[in-house]
Amino acid sequence: MTAPAPALPLFYSAPEILDPARHPTLGVKPLENFNFARASNSLPITGLEFFELGPHYPIVFVPGAQAAPVIVVGLGGDTNLFIEDNGTWTAGKPVPAYLRRYPFILFEPEGAEQLPLCIDRAADLVAEGEGQPLFENGLPTEAAKRALQFCEAYQQQLLGTRALSAALLAADLLVERTISIGTPGGGRHDMNGFLVVDEEKFNALPDETILEWRKNGFLAAVYAHLLSQRHWLSLAARYDAVANPADRKISG
Repeated sequence: MTAPAPALPLFYSAPEILDPARHPTLGVKPLENFNFARASNSLPITGLEFFELGPHYPIVFVPGAQAAPVIVVGLGGDTNLFIEDNGTWTAGKPVPAYLRRYPFILFEPEGAEQLPLCIDRAADLVAEGEGQPLFENGLPTEAAKRALQFCEAYQQQLLGTRALSAALLAADLLVERTISIGTPGGGRHDMNGFLVVDEEKFNALPDETILEWRKNGFLAAVYAHLLSQRHWLSLAARYDAVANPADRKISG
């Protein structure tokens, strides 16, 4: 029996390890269009991004072995409310690093010390002989080096994020919530299937845990997560302002 292929990361459909012999003329165009993320109402984030993204979007956790954090960017179906009609991101709103690194990503083979840089060949940004070249005379260009540096920094943040989620799970602080949101236009959305920090349990943590979390940054991240919950109403207001009434999927 053949083992099932591992699931690909969100938005990546044809990742390949970059190789000058295989990709001598490959280039990448500037990331100015986010239409590839238009059908996603939540996006992965890292723990360090809680402080940048928390003042703009609700932060929740996805149920699972690692309880990964995401920002919520849409209501009423798989629609990102922060991508404009021309594909640009809404002005004044920060873009999560998960999107900004696209179409690059590090391949994570089990037990490997060095993670090779990959690129999604299916991305509209990627083309032979167009955009910024990734190799010249068989060597990585500055564009390729910058992409590798960004992905390596993201990978380090990802490791810290996994440690944060593991600590929250170990302390039994993550609980499932359903949020019922009324929009200014009279609609109602029931958002469920996600986890948030239980404030009562969090406030009851022993002093030694609070001190440890203050030192490693977990405490500030939890506060940023809790404060971000106030943005559900502004997300509902944006839904009424942006979504096409004919396409709304309202529950309740």
